[in-house]
Amino acid sequence: MDVLRAIANKLDGSKSQKLPIELLKNYIDVVFKDCRVDLANPAYTKQAGVLVMTVITSNIRGYVLESAALIDCVRQNLRQPKSPSHTKDLLLILNSFLKSRSELVASRKQGHPEDEEQLKTESRDHLDALFHDTYLKIWTANSAETGSENVETLKHILQGLALLANQKIVQQDGSVSLLHSAAACSEICSLLSQVLLKGLTLSSNDNVMSSSLEEEAQLALRAVVMTYTPGYDEFARRAKAEIQKRDWANASEYSLEALKSLVFRLAFVGCSEIPSDIAFDATSKSPSPLQHFITLTATLLDLFPLVPASSITSQTTESLPNSYIVAALHAGLLFFRDTCISKYPSQLLASHSGSDTDWIEELSALPQDWIQQLRAPEAAGSAFESIGEDNPEVYRQFLRLGLFLTRHLYRAVSVGPEAIWNDRIVGQVANIAALVIRNLSERVQITCGLGREAFNHFTEPPTANSPKHTSELLTRGVLEGLWPGAMAELVRLCSLA
Repeated sequence: MDVLRAIANKLDGSKSQKLPIELLKNYIDVVFKDCRVDLANPAYTKQAGVLVMTVITSNIRGYVLESAALIDCVRQNLRQPKSPSHTKDLLLILNSFLKSRSELVASRKQGHPEDEEQLKTESRDHLDALFHDTYLKIWTANSAETGSENVETLKHILQGLALLANQKIVQQDGSVSLLHSAAACSEICSLLSQVLLKGLTLSSNDNVMSSSLEEEAQLALRAVVMTYTPGYDEFARRAKAEIQKRDWANASEYSLEALKSLVFRLAFVGCSEIPSDIAFDATSKSPSPLQHFITLTATLLDLFPLVPASSITSQTTESLPNSYIVAALHAGLLFFRDTCISKYPSQLLASHSGSDTDWIEELSALPQDWIQQLRAPEAAGSAFESIGEDNPEVYRQFLRLGLFLTRHLYRAVSVGPEAIWNDRIVGQVANIAALVIRNLSERVQITCGLGREAFNHFTEPPTANSPKHTSELLTRGVLEGLWPGAMAELVRLCSLA
């Protein structure tokens, strides 16, 4: 493979000078001619496909010259495959091609200036046709089968859909947008969402979806919504609607497990990566890196409580749906925090986590449904659109949103009925507080007076219905997150009192 790739690149030319295009074309034609027949032979499909795909995607000129021919050849064989394994191998070649194309587009500025110009004018009809004429047809024909080999084929389709939806094109002005229209990307997201929602929408007898296929759909949907960002909002709305259709006070064990799986997948898909700031079409604005975190939080807050206090007769099964919602909030915070730590250098995170602003005072002026209001596209854009995905300010604003969420939950516990805010759920809220506050800098903790807030629970006045047994848990949640300096400030205040 390395030798074949090296020859293709040598015949293409260098960063400063291109060789005559006939040299590269003749070389690719020789390899393609030898491999074309073997693509129809299941015994050699994978090897032949890797050979020709490697040569064609070695450089941008080779890709522009012969990509359509390779795609057309693979598609013809997929219309009449010799066996399920033949279908699987052809899909593998197609997926590898799409991955290589993404890498060529991403590295376009590293070569000759002519490379980027060629990408601006490349033919894309063969790529546009892949979704409906290839991937969707094979999915429709095979999705009802549950055999192990068939599941592997379906997994390749899901991987291919993610690669296809993330294909980018270079515009005439040099900017980059998604290859497919919003309608096509939305259709891909709908298919992936349907796979993840099946556990909730079908009964235990009807749901024959492989767990490994659901995991693949989860990874594929996450990849898609990081570039086609409206897809996550669509997934969240569909999940919310399906959850709200059901009576969770009398849910079966199967339904409870499906609910838990869905809300945690909702958190993973939206918060385990930071959305790209690429505009998904020429007319749209770049999304906020915090957009999916806001959508997740707003959706889960809208869902809580799934079981109202009037329907809770014990503190066991009936409280589990409510507990899963709070646990998913905690998971979303963990996923996004870990993503920020992985993406940004630690010294930049430290410099962007500090502030002299009293966030508690600032947040107290905001309405209780502030996060739900931020979900509106115009609100989220005005608040966060100036923050790019590579800016560590994303982390600071995430912590600010996390502190508002903590304050919101503490206030809700302080005035809420004990039937909903039992020890299990209040303990989960306390864990959320500890997570958020621990990640604030010592300076922010002192400025916000968080030692004091540990005991007054963010100043919400108690009512006659306030639970009496939760105070210790809530206090512990804040105290566990305090840094020594903030704790020393608390000791000083106590001594003055």
